[in-house]
Amino acid sequence: MGLGYSIDRYRHPEKYPDVTVGPTFDPLYGFAEGRKVKTAPYTPEEMARLSIPLDHRDYCAHYYRAIMLCYAEYQPRAYRYCNPEKHAYHECLKEDRLDVIKEHERERRLRLRRIRKEEKAHRDKNLEELQDRIEKFDLVDVKVQGVVVCDKNGLTLTNRSVDVSPGPIALLSELAKCLSGKRVTVCLENVENQVLINQTEKAVIALYTHHL
Repeated sequence: MGLGYSIDRYRHPEKYPDVTVGPTFDPLYGFAEGRKVKTAPYTPEEMARLSIPLDHRDYCAHYYRAIMLCYAEYQPRAYRYCNPEKHAYHECLKEDRLDVIKEHERERRLRLRRIRKEEKAHRDKNLEELQDRIEKFDLVDVKVQGVVVCDKNGLTLTNRSVDVSPGPIALLSELAKCLSGKRVTVCLENVENQVLINQTEKAVIALYTHHL
């Protein structure tokens, strides 16, 4: 699982958040009532004055400060008396880590949502161009008999009969489903009674036609 995740991240870096940059979307996007601001318990100056170690200067610094005070009071028996403080500190670290994971997952899902919207817009544009080209066949007395979508190996993905009269065809909505995840190739080109009508980034769409 880890290897597959790493390979996919290498091939598609746009799908995964960059931990060195931080969130790229509006933090309030999707929160109609706003979000609670997460603030540190101490300022950097206060942490330095309280002698809190550098690796503990985070959102749980106040819990670590409580451990420091407990150890100073109960040494050498701090292990008997400071368990509540240590437990509270570890719970705070867990909650802080969960917040980081949730923010990372939010960023990842918003990136995937943006990619899906861009792909849909691109696919809709290709279908609109296809519809325009199909309608132009009426101008040269060519009747469309059916639509074929092929993958990179020339295998037919869909082949549905279509009764076409002047105007848009009803199959375009079905074509959108077939275009998902297919690669570019040239299919059904220069074949008798078949005309290549459009080549998208996902597949090739060809039309069965005959002259009136």
